[in-house]
Amino acid sequence: MKTEDTQKSSAVTIAEAITFATTIYILSRIVLLLASDIISSLHTNLPIPRVLAPWDGTFYVSIAKLGYPVHINPSSVNSEPMAFFPFYPLLGKAVTLILRTNTSITLEVISMVAGAVSTSLATALASHYSDMVTARRAGVFFALFPGSVISVLAYADALAVTFCLATFLLLLHKRYIWAGIAAAAATASLSLIVLPLICFIIVHTLRTKSYKPLISLFLSLMGGGAYLIYLWVTTGSLFTWSQVEHDHWLVHLSLPWDFGTAFSAYAFTYNGSYVLTVISIAITAFGLYTLWRMHAPIEWIVFSLVVICAVTFDGGAWIAPRFIYDTPPMVMALGIWSAKKWFFVPLCFICFLCLVGLLFAYSPGNTVFVNP
Repeated sequence: MKTEDTQKSSAVTIAEAITFATTIYILSRIVLLLASDIISSLHTNLPIPRVLAPWDGTFYVSIAKLGYPVHINPSSVNSEPMAFFPFYPLLGKAVTLILRTNTSITLEVISMVAGAVSTSLATALASHYSDMVTARRAGVFFALFPGSVISVLAYADALAVTFCLATFLLLLHKRYIWAGIAAAAATASLSLIVLPLICFIIVHTLRTKSYKPLISLFLSLMGGGAYLIYLWVTTGSLFTWSQVEHDHWLVHLSLPWDFGTAFSAYAFTYNGSYVLTVISIAITAFGLYTLWRMHAPIEWIVFSLVVICAVTFDGGAWIAPRFIYDTPPMVMALGIWSAKKWFFVPLCFICFLCLVGLLFAYSPGNTVFVNP
């Protein structure tokens, strides 16, 4: 049993680890903001807020400004905002109304703050499965992981990942009601997170042989479920969201190499996209291997497998850095594994360069990648 002095020392060490990892995150985001200024200067009529709200970011900004439509546009393809879950844009709208700020900038700041919190949570969670030095390094890796570029963009991913990590930690500490609230916020933020997080809680319940985590499971369903009920009330159909996903965003069960999938339309369109996809697949495979090697909790592995299967066998998605970041157990496993290697520092430097490079790849009008 730890003495009181040892407990205080451990608390300080954990705090120092979190502070160090979060500081690295903040410094890297300052560099990304400087890079966004460079990108803006290279294009006419492309202000920094627009640089940081590319692709799906435009839909989140639109929802925050105008809300959801009450009717589905039958002619729209890849342009139906009902596919995007509401917590992130509604939070942006609330903050914008209170502070009277620019909507796009507000959403981007929320993502950056969420990224800082997720880095802190990842460091704290890593400390449960490793020593403090390793946990600190794992937090740094999490902060610099290339897919975390999404945390400076107007995307819901960083917020959803933050709530996922909060759920993992709260379940470890047996705070089931708070874990359920965090899970509900996660499932209300990003549709990709819903099934993996539900599976995570179910497997955690079976592994711990306790019925109490079922409280968290019930509350988690209220997040995404509330949005589906909202669409049911406003559009008259309980299946509006699935219809929009299938008809307007090509979401359906398919093999990656089938014609007309996102893999064929985006992932292998240009040489840059091809290289990025191949590297992402390799990192995913190695990430799953590290989960096995570190003897990660079975719920970590299940969560990761569900996300990877969802983006692999879905006609509307493909394996990319963003979706790897949406699999925080796998990113943490990679961080814990690499933290104990001699090449950790060079690896982090490479990750940082890739992080900046991906910001250029996501910028509107790039000629190397298509929808990375």
